[in-house]
Amino acid sequence: ENICLSFEGRLEQLENEMRPMKTLSHKLSIAKRNITEAVEEMDKVNEYFSLESEKREAILKGVRGASFSRLVEYSDDVSCLIEAINFMKSNPSLKSQSVALKGLQGLCTNASNELLQEFSRIMKSIGSTVHFSKETQTFEPINPLSDSTANCLNAIQASLIQLNQQSALTKAYSKTRKNSVASAVLAWTERFEGDNMSIRNINEN
Repeated sequence: ENICLSFEGRLEQLENEMRPMKTLSHKLSIAKRNITEAVEEMDKVNEYFSLESEKREAILKGVRGASFSRLVEYSDDVSCLIEAINFMKSNPSLKSQSVALKGLQGLCTNASNELLQEFSRIMKSIGSTVHFSKETQTFEPINPLSDSTANCLNAIQASLIQLNQQSALTKAYSKTRKNSVASAVLAWTERFEGDNMSIRNINEN
């Protein structure tokens, strides 16, 4: 019994001696985790500050005649810019924050212009979505969109929505469709006038 009591006493003494080491080990683990998180945050900050120079060439290259995969890449680049802008706006005390923010916003403006121009170009190339049928003597709807063209338009639309350009997108769509339909109506009007002129000439002869 005395041996057991003595052993228990030694264990208790050892545990008391180890307690400060356990506490220190726990504090060291927390400190290590905090340092790791701080380093990761610093890396992220550096990434945001260098993002403008990294993405500048890709953004300014534009998307004219781009494939669907290229438009998806462009959309990913835009997402990175917007993420960096939001970070800069939420951390105004960072050194050179205003300069970096201005550069990132400038690239977003370039991206918006490039995307809107490509959207308008594609829409103009599609032409009218109606045609006049001689058989029925009415305008009938047609769908000239291929799957690849539709995918490209969807990718452009997604990027412009990210850039808060919904209003400009709607305006560009309305303008190009209005012009396409007007051109189709004018073409058929001129054709009818030509046909009527031919008929009058035949009647006069």
